[in-house]
Formats: sequence, structure tokens, C-alpha cells
Amino acid sequence: MRKMSWTGRVLFVLLAALCISLTARALTPGEEADACVAQLKDPDAAAREKAAVRLGELKIARAVAPLSAALSDAEPPVRVAVVKALGAIGDTGAITELGKAIRKDTERRCGWRWRGRWGRSTISCACRG
Repeated sequence: MRKMSWTGRVLFVLLAALCISLTARALTPGEEADACVAQLKDPDAAAREKAAVRLGELKIARAVAPLSAALSDAEPPVRVAVVKALGAIGDTGAITELGKAIRKDTERRCGWRWRGRWGRSTISCACRG
């Protein structure tokens, strides 16, 4: 085997460092948000929960619509993470969606009925706790 010269070694190390830096670049927040939005549809509940948490940390407003759609997830930990993420983003457009999700979730758990009339609301609940 032939020995490599000193300059050859330096060039090899520099070329390797350049290749590593090009392939290991960090994602921009927008790219990361897109990846997390796609992960919200993952079959694994833990992956969906992590995606929602990360979207809340990124605080990107365009994630509100996919997060709002995830409010109807079958897994409670995912729904909790989605609500926290929407709160962290702070978009006022999510308030209506949060209200609808709370009504659906409560209706599903305890069978209450919501009737709104002239600014007043009446709630009748069948559960005792």
C-alpha cells in the first residue's frame, strides 16, 4: 500500500469535512414544520404527539390548520399536545376550532347537549363527575 503525502492527507480531510457539512446541514424552521405536519398523520400516536409538541415549539402560524385538524385525533395525549401547541402558537383563528373540539370531546365523554341562545348558553350533562 502506498503512503499518502502530507498535502494529500490535508486535502482528503478537507474534502471529507466539506462532504459532511453539505450533507448534515440543519433544517430551516419551515422545512422542519413541513416534516412535523406530515408526521401528524403517522400511524404511531407517540410520533404524532412529538410532532405536535415540536410544532408548538416552532410557533409557525401556518401549522394552525393541520393542528386544528389533529384536534379530532383518537388518542387523548395527542389531542392534549395539539391544544398546547395551538396555545403556544397563539393564533386567534384557532380559538373557534378549540371550542368545537372541546364541545365534541365533552359530548363524546358525557353526553351533554349545547344550546346557545341570545348570548347565553345552557348545558345539560348526563354524567356525574
